[in-house]
Amino acid sequence: MFDINNYYLGVILAHPSYFRNPESKRRRLENKECDPFFSLTFEQAIILGTATLLRRQGDNYYDEDYSRYRNELCYQEKVTNQYGITLAFFKPFSEYFTEEPKIFEEESLFFEEEIVEELLNHSYYVVYSKLTREYHVIINDEEVLSLVREDYLKDLLGDKRFDIMIQKSKKR
Repeated sequence: MFDINNYYLGVILAHPSYFRNPESKRRRLENKECDPFFSLTFEQAIILGTATLLRRQGDNYYDEDYSRYRNELCYQEKVTNQYGITLAFFKPFSEYFTEEPKIFEEESLFFEEEIVEELLNHSYYVVYSKLTREYHVIINDEEVLSLVREDYLKDLLGDKRFDIMIQKSKKR
């Protein structure tokens, strides 16, 4: 059964080994869209990281955005995984999205125009596949991911240093 309380939003960081690791190198070459740091510079990847959707099972957090297949990318808090990725920060999904989950059946999603319009009226929605018997959370409001990264930086730097950093970046 689907439970939104098993979902989190977090920030993952690349360890410098990520860029030398043969496993992650092969993975990046085969699936650029599954590389969480594809659009970032080396410095941005190891300092700022990428915000991502996580599904929690016990102490493990599975990356719902960048995994090529279910449970491929797995993180534990502040532990570098076999690819060289570290889960640096996370908060419950419900802290960023307060609306109740609206669940749609994947196999009937695109047959009715009204359903497609309804999907776009939600900040996020959930898709259930009868075929795979899996749920997938789809985020429409991607600005929230920027807020997650901002919260990570505030947690890392503290409010005062974060404000100084923002002021300096606006002057540039």
